[in-house]
Amino acid sequence: MTTVTKDSTIYVLDPTAPGKVSDASLAQGVAGLEGLRWGVLNNQKLNADVVLDVIRDAMVRRHQVQSWQTWEKQIQSAAAPESTIADLCRSVDVLVHGVGD
Repeated sequence: MTTVTKDSTIYVLDPTAPGKVSDASLAQGVAGLEGLRWGVLNNQKLNADVVLDVIRDAMVRRHQVQSWQTWEKQIQSAAAPESTIADLCRSVDVLVHGVGD
């Protein structure tokens, strides 16, 4: 898009990238929450840790969640490394992915 003024031209750039299409399917839901191994993937955005702490506390209080592990992404906007994904799949039954801001 270009906007022309009397004295100059202003160029407006759109920095958005096209979306990615994934062929991944949704995980099967769980029948109940008690007794499951819970995990958190913190994306390290501003306030993500606050939101995740509230979720964890609520799950412990309401559903007696006993097992809770946390992983942290090193780069907010990038996907978690394959090794982290593999570790998550081996270690937890339910994952909460944290988003802040």
